Amino acid sequence: MNSKTVTAKIENLSEVMDYIDGFLFDSVCSEKIKDQIRVSVEELFTNIVSYAYPNEPSGKVVISCGILVESGTRMLQISLKDWGIPYNPLEQPEPNFDIPFEDRGIGGLGIYMVRQLMDQMDYCFSDGCNQVLLKKIL
Repeated sequence: MNSKTVTAKIENLSEVMDYIDGFLFDSVCSEKIKDQIRVSVEELFTNIVSYAYPNEPSGKVVISCGILVESGTRMLQISLKDWGIPYNPLEQPEPNFDIPFEDRGIGGLGIYMVRQLMDQMDYCFSDGCNQVLLKKIL
């Protein structure tokens, strides 16, 4: 897998998105899938920037991309790693859409959206590292 390391700062979002766009340029997938991947990576990177390193302004994020074949199906795989506060986004409860918007707590919609856009989302914490792994069928 190809990878890019950046400091977890919001001003590096454009560099992350340029990296993703460069990888997607070579991928044979629809514009709809590319947009879904862009939105998902932007949401996860922004969450890392906002929450992973509250006391460490120079924390890093490693984004990796690759194409793999599982059971004859081509998939794009994207990994986001950080060494910040352990956080499993898959433990985030789904938003309750039955209550009015103004009565809902803050947060949770972004992770929900990523889970809806991607075909698979996994998380692990190992050796002080959070890793979110996204897969999208091409």
